[in-house]
Amino acid sequence: MSRPSLTLATAIAAAVVGSLALIGGLALWPALALAARPREQAATSIVLVVSGMVNVTASRGIRHGRARAVLASGIFTSVFIVYSALVIHDTGEFFWLHAVYLVALLAVHRRGPATI
Repeated sequence: MSRPSLTLATAIAAAVVGSLALIGGLALWPALALAARPREQAATSIVLVVSGMVNVTASRGIRHGRARAVLASGIFTSVFIVYSALVIHDTGEFFWLHAVYLVALLAVHRRGPATI
């Protein structure tokens, strides 16, 4: 994959992964009233919403090859991955979606800025 298309694909992935996390995090809020462990569910919701917002916001910067956007997205995606694996012990599809996205971010970072 060429540098511009890898960067564009990663920017689109950032928007998709971020949107899914944001929607998932917001969807947890109504369930908090009935949750067996409301603190854990609230923390999960906050992690999802914040990482989702960062990824959606960073997608434009990633598209333009901005290192700060790649770094911010990488940090918050890593936080989600660690939280998911170590705190809530969930390594399902959403965990792996973020892991694959993180690999794409690393590839964009290694290739450097690209113009699209």
